[in-house]
Amino acid sequence: LGWDPVDASRFSQEERWQVAVDYKRASPYILNYPRTIADLTPRLGQIQAPTLVLWGTHDLTLKPSSFPPLVSAIPGGAGHPIQGSGHQPHIGKPDQVQKLVLEFLKRLES
Repeated sequence: LGWDPVDASRFSQEERWQVAVDYKRASPYILNYPRTIADLTPRLGQIQAPTLVLWGTHDLTLKPSSFPPLVSAIPGGAGHPIQGSGHQPHIGKPDQVQKLVLEFLKRLES
């Protein structure tokens, strides 16, 4: 759908209703998960796989400013903000995400 909560008003009532239904189906405990998960930030330096991190500049769930330090902590990590996107840039800006992923994969081939 290309849905992005930053500009949800351009979607039909039915599309907005479906998103609400999906959220209601999620576990009510989903917001508690972050408190129960160990902080793995100190282990980011152990990642050996090529890693691309993409984030939305208008993310209302996670702080966009938290991503550059995360990328810097990953050896060989690459990151890119998606301008104007919210929490799910792969949904809100799929063309941009696809382009960045393909460019990242092409660099790995060289």
